[in-house]
Amino acid sequence: MQEFVAADYVFKSFCEKNADGQTMLASTLIPQPHSMAHAPVEEDVHMSFGSMLLQGLTLSENDGDLETCCRAASVLSHVMKDNIQCKERVLRIELEAPTPSLGAPEPLMHRVVKYLALASSMKNKDGKSSGNSYVEPIILKLLVTWLSDFPSAVNCFLDSRPHITYLLELVSNSSTTVYIKGLAAVLLGECVIYNKSVESGKDAFTIVDSISQKVGLTTYFLKFDEMQKSFLFTSASSTQPRKQLTRSASASMVEIEDVDENNLLDQKNEDHPVLSSIFDAPFVNLVRSLEVNIREKIVEVYSHPKSKVAVVPAELEKKSEESDREYIKRLKAFVEKQCSEIQLGLKRQSVEKCLDPAICGLGLLMGRSLQRCGLEPPWVFNGV
Repeated sequence: MQEFVAADYVFKSFCEKNADGQTMLASTLIPQPHSMAHAPVEEDVHMSFGSMLLQGLTLSENDGDLETCCRAASVLSHVMKDNIQCKERVLRIELEAPTPSLGAPEPLMHRVVKYLALASSMKNKDGKSSGNSYVEPIILKLLVTWLSDFPSAVNCFLDSRPHITYLLELVSNSSTTVYIKGLAAVLLGECVIYNKSVESGKDAFTIVDSISQKVGLTTYFLKFDEMQKSFLFTSASSTQPRKQLTRSASASMVEIEDVDENNLLDQKNEDHPVLSSIFDAPFVNLVRSLEVNIREKIVEVYSHPKSKVAVVPAELEKKSEESDREYIKRLKAFVEKQCSEIQLGLKRQSVEKCLDPAICGLGLLMGRSLQRCGLEPPWVFNGV
């Protein structure tokens, strides 16, 4: 265990404020064929650093032991930290299915979430984790780092609808630690503040509404407080002051009173030594800054009905690798199409207005003729 902590610190020191170094490491992230997963150890010398890292993320899938996976996840979080280019490169990685005939390749992010779910399911009779208590927090830290300030990662995460359901279950699970519930709450919040989707079921309002319905906003915000008051967060040396809450965000905290002390006082005894190195000051500061933005954004989104949210047509978005001239040409065609549809609508309304009096007049004549013959017309006209 000491070797893992030491090695992780080496990668952290190398990647911190070293964008070129992070990019260099990320450039070696090349997935190997699934047949190479159980290749002899001697073959490792022919693999790049990134390939070995990806193999570590997926090697223990069939073994049920996620120890190697979480260690690789911790290293990968250092590679992507505060580096959008590296996050984009990792986001494009797809892994082939264990049995190619059973499915198409899936994004690395979705595979990571599967491992998180697998770690959560490994519980003993007491509801406690049967594996190492730091596996889930480390994988959650990777996802929090990945989604931070990166809407494309949020969109990829939301491509699988069960992901939100799973996070809601983590947040409301009483048997998990304050760190797991707190980081799951942070992930949900990132799906709101970095959400650029207008698709039904994936937009920010839908996420906030799910939190309100399944967990409750007061209970949800309480998970942040519990994590912030935990031993690891209070003991982490913080160099960045917390941003002051606005009046709207503060109002959402009025109902939050005393935190259940039974869930907090025993944290020092339950914390694994590895967690103290994982929850370092930079990550704690990141979580604290995210918390403020999450509170404010959720209150803002929740106070505005979805019907008031302006939806921008997808046709107005510039496509990747589309030149400015092609983009302008497409916008012009879109506007012309809209104008044509509006003109057709106006013409239809004019015709309908012209036909209405004629139809009514014809109806009156037919009605009077029927009455002269002693028959009652099947409709009633006012004034006849």
